[in-house]
Amino acid sequence: MIMCTLGSSWVELSNSRKRASLSRTTLSLRAAALAAVVALSMPVENRAQVLKGQILGTITDQSGALVPGVKVTITDTRTNTQRTGDTNEAGNYFFVNLDPGY
Repeated sequence: MIMCTLGSSWVELSNSRKRASLSRTTLSLRAAALAAVVALSMPVENRAQVLKGQILGTITDQSGALVPGVKVTITDTRTNTQRTGDTNEAGNYFFVNLDPGY
Protein backbone atom coordinates (compact mmCIF):
# COMPACT_ATOMS: atom_id res chain seq x y z
CA MET A 1 0.00 0.00 0.00
CA ILE A 2 1.33 3.41 -0.94
CA MET A 3 0.92 6.29 1.49
CA CYS A 4 0.87 9.80 0.19
CA THR A 5 0.64 13.24 1.78
CA LEU A 6 -1.96 14.28 -0.79
CA GLY A 7 -4.62 12.17 0.81
CA SER A 8 -6.22 8.83 0.15
CA SER A 9 -6.54 9.21 -3.64
CA TRP A 10 -3.23 7.45 -4.20
CA VAL A 11 -4.24 4.67 -1.87
CA GLU A 12 -7.45 4.16 -3.84
CA LEU A 13 -5.49 4.12 -7.09
CA SER A 14 -3.13 1.54 -5.68
CA ASN A 15 -6.04 -0.62 -4.51
CA SER A 16 -7.75 -0.41 -7.92
CA ARG A 17 -4.52 -1.59 -9.56
CA LYS A 18 -4.39 -4.48 -7.12
CA ARG A 19 -8.03 -5.30 -7.92
CA ALA A 20 -7.31 -5.19 -11.68
CA SER A 21 -4.29 -7.43 -11.19
CA LEU A 22 -6.33 -9.77 -9.02
CA SER A 23 -9.11 -9.84 -11.62
CA ARG A 24 -6.64 -10.81 -14.36
CA THR A 25 -5.18 -13.52 -12.15
CA THR A 26 -8.65 -14.81 -11.30
CA LEU A 27 -9.62 -14.78 -14.98
CA SER A 28 -6.45 -16.68 -15.90
CA LEU A 29 -7.14 -19.28 -13.22
CA ARG A 30 -10.72 -19.68 -14.38
CA ALA A 31 -9.60 -20.11 -18.00
CA ALA A 32 -7.02 -22.71 -16.95
CA ALA A 33 -9.64 -24.57 -14.90
CA LEU A 34 -12.07 -24.54 -17.82
CA ALA A 35 -9.39 -25.87 -20.18
CA ALA A 36 -8.57 -28.66 -17.71
CA VAL A 37 -12.25 -29.63 -17.39
CA VAL A 38 -12.67 -29.74 -21.17
CA ALA A 39 -9.50 -31.81 -21.65
CA LEU A 40 -10.42 -34.27 -18.92
CA SER A 41 -14.00 -34.67 -20.12
CA MET A 42 -12.90 -35.89 -23.57
CA PRO A 43 -13.28 -39.62 -24.12
CA VAL A 44 -10.09 -41.63 -23.91
CA GLU A 45 -10.58 -42.82 -27.50
CA ASN A 46 -9.98 -39.27 -28.73
CA ARG A 47 -6.58 -39.14 -27.09
CA ALA A 48 -5.15 -42.49 -28.19
CA GLN A 49 -4.59 -44.38 -31.38
CA VAL A 50 -6.73 -47.43 -32.04
CA LEU A 51 -4.83 -50.64 -32.78
CA LYS A 52 -7.70 -52.55 -34.38
CA GLY A 53 -9.71 -51.79 -37.50
CA GLN A 54 -13.02 -52.64 -39.09
CA ILE A 55 -14.48 -53.13 -42.55
CA LEU A 56 -18.14 -52.39 -43.21
CA GLY A 57 -19.96 -52.60 -46.53
CA THR A 58 -23.14 -53.36 -48.45
CA ILE A 59 -23.64 -55.81 -51.30
CA THR A 60 -26.05 -54.80 -54.08
CA ASP A 61 -26.84 -56.29 -57.46
CA GLN A 62 -26.64 -54.46 -60.80
CA SER A 63 -30.07 -52.90 -60.33
CA GLY A 64 -29.06 -51.55 -56.89
CA ALA A 65 -31.16 -54.01 -54.90
CA LEU A 66 -29.73 -55.23 -51.57
CA VAL A 67 -28.47 -58.82 -51.56
CA PRO A 68 -28.76 -60.70 -48.24
CA GLY A 69 -26.96 -63.95 -47.46
CA VAL A 70 -23.85 -63.35 -49.60
CA LYS A 71 -20.60 -64.91 -48.36
CA VAL A 72 -17.87 -62.22 -48.01
CA THR A 73 -14.20 -63.13 -47.53
CA ILE A 74 -11.38 -60.77 -46.56
CA THR A 75 -7.68 -61.67 -46.67
CA ASP A 76 -4.77 -60.36 -44.59
CA THR A 77 -2.15 -59.60 -47.25
CA ARG A 78 0.79 -60.12 -44.85
CA THR A 79 -0.17 -63.51 -43.45
CA ASN A 80 -2.62 -64.69 -46.12
CA THR A 81 -5.17 -65.52 -43.39
CA GLN A 82 -8.82 -65.15 -44.26
CA ARG A 83 -12.00 -64.23 -42.43
CA THR A 84 -15.45 -64.88 -43.81
CA GLY A 85 -18.89 -63.57 -43.00
CA ASP A 86 -22.34 -63.29 -44.51
CA THR A 87 -24.37 -60.22 -45.38
CA ASN A 88 -27.39 -59.61 -43.17
CA GLU A 89 -30.99 -59.11 -44.35
CA ALA A 90 -30.10 -55.55 -45.44
CA GLY A 91 -27.09 -56.70 -47.50
CA ASN A 92 -24.58 -55.33 -44.98
CA TYR A 93 -21.41 -57.08 -43.82
CA PHE A 94 -19.20 -56.27 -40.84
CA PHE A 95 -15.69 -57.33 -39.91
CA VAL A 96 -14.47 -55.89 -36.61
CA ASN A 97 -11.35 -56.18 -34.44
CA LEU A 98 -9.09 -56.53 -37.45
CA ASP A 99 -5.33 -56.36 -37.10
CA PRO A 100 -3.55 -53.98 -39.50
CA GLY A 101 -3.01 -55.55 -42.93
CA TYR A 102 -6.50 -56.72 -43.88
